[in-house]
Amino acid sequence: MIDESKWLYRIKRLENYLVTLKKKSGFYSILRFSFFIMILAGIVMAGNMGQSIGGWLALAALIAFIFAVMGHGKIKAKIKDCEHEILVCQQYLDRIHGGWRNFPEKGDEFIKDADATLLDLDLIGKASLYQLISIARTCFGKQAFYDILCGKLPLYQLAGQQAAVSELSNHEFSIQFQKLLINQKIQNGTDCQATKDRLNSFKQYTSYKYLPFLCLMPLLLLLIGLLAAFDKLPGIVFALAFFIQLFLSIGISLRSGEKIDGYGQLKDQISASMELFKCIEAAEFKSERLKGIQQILNSNGSASSACQRLDIILSLFSLRNNPILYLAFNGLFMIDLQCLYILERWKNKYGDKLEQWLETAGEMEALVSCSILAAVRNTCTPLVHNEELPSIDAQACAHPLIDPDKVVANDFNLKGSNIITGSNMSGKSTFMRCVGINTVLALMGCEVCAKSFSCTPMRVISSMRLHDELSEGISTFYAEILRIKDIMEASKTQNFNLILIDEIFKGTNSADRIVGAKEAIQRLNQPWLITIVTTHDFELCTALPTLTNYHFSETYENNEIHFDYQIKDGQCKTTNAKELMRMAGIID
Repeated sequence: MIDESKWLYRIKRLENYLVTLKKKSGFYSILRFSFFIMILAGIVMAGNMGQSIGGWLALAALIAFIFAVMGHGKIKAKIKDCEHEILVCQQYLDRIHGGWRNFPEKGDEFIKDADATLLDLDLIGKASLYQLISIARTCFGKQAFYDILCGKLPLYQLAGQQAAVSELSNHEFSIQFQKLLINQKIQNGTDCQATKDRLNSFKQYTSYKYLPFLCLMPLLLLLIGLLAAFDKLPGIVFALAFFIQLFLSIGISLRSGEKIDGYGQLKDQISASMELFKCIEAAEFKSERLKGIQQILNSNGSASSACQRLDIILSLFSLRNNPILYLAFNGLFMIDLQCLYILERWKNKYGDKLEQWLETAGEMEALVSCSILAAVRNTCTPLVHNEELPSIDAQACAHPLIDPDKVVANDFNLKGSNIITGSNMSGKSTFMRCVGINTVLALMGCEVCAKSFSCTPMRVISSMRLHDELSEGISTFYAEILRIKDIMEASKTQNFNLILIDEIFKGTNSADRIVGAKEAIQRLNQPWLITIVTTHDFELCTALPTLTNYHFSETYENNEIHFDYQIKDGQCKTTNAKELMRMAGIID
């Protein structure tokens, strides 16, 4: 059974802690205001009354005010952290009770170019597996998770993937990592290529051979300032040196203005990613897959430390947004040139590693996403094994997208060619999707919704949801013809495939449908394929001597239809179309 009590208990505990933090925040607000009043009182006493004690009071109150502001900042950070953790825990509860269908991330950005099977099995889009379990927020994380959904995980990595996912499903790290991903600084952009182009432009190293010498000029200005302060040089010399530095700094930085402006686009992403790196680096993992991710971030120094230095450098460029400070700091310190010099040194050391670090964090987003299902559904670790012929064997296998309190589980052992008959709404299509989506989960390295589940490695190909393309003059029936043609072509490779065809050739008349369906079933009857076809045409049940028949049935009670959604051996003997039309009042 799914244990939701731990999430409820954790939320309650966090809510109590949040109340305490908000009380402390209120206390610090009063404290800050009190110290501010004391500062003003001290200034008045020192200025109007000529009392030296007023100056000391103002100074002491100022120091206390600064510490109060710092303390208040820490409390605010804890409040934000606590609120984020509550949100993460609530999302787990939403996944259990159906609220996940309102989550904003659905993988919509991938739908345009998605394979039809991804849509048929509800792997992406509204009310999809992506919406249920994906916690990815960065473009690298989203792409990494989508690639796994598409079956791009190499078979040799599957065991390591399973071990990592299993560890993450019971690791506190997952909660802490998700809290950081909620941070608003995380870039929700989906165009990885645009981000990669920006990173490639960023990492290009520029030598600036003259910069080290120019960066020493502020020391000369300091010397001139000291000499002017002691009347050893006229003040005009200091002013002249100041403006020379100002014009040099601004002039050179303007030549790199476009590049510097582009750095600002990376700052928020760097700041947020720095926290992700730090979280990964500090965790203790056992699986080799997770240790490998840590090793990438810790090779040749800490990725989080390097990005922290980069964040400081990029922050200094933001002085451009304050004209007064910008002019003063460039005139006195040539801050733009100093930053350019330090940044180029950073790029020379770490520039080639930054994209790899971000992709590595994206891999962790994908792994944590894969671990979510085990916390919100009744699952098991599947056995993926090599055999001479493809097979799927499952006990109490359920559809992960149906709420746990409503879903009906089934036992099945699938090989070769199979046909499923049954009445309307009896569960044929849902069962087919259940088989498909759990097979995909198994090959993603995820746990599956079953008591036990084993399968051979295989590709899942489907023809289920079809629509006409009026702009291209393609009817629904012809679209299905093209889809099944593609399935036949794909099956010729003799690689193991799971073929799912729902209501085969339903878009044409019964006579043509039966002829075409028999031919398709016979062509797909290959030893390297598991084929599942649903139909209302009982004539197809004997299309092949080796065809295995299954069916779903219903019962009638008090003028109501009841479905048990249990798959049964053999051919269906009943239909419910007339009964449904009668209940709707269409026929008597």
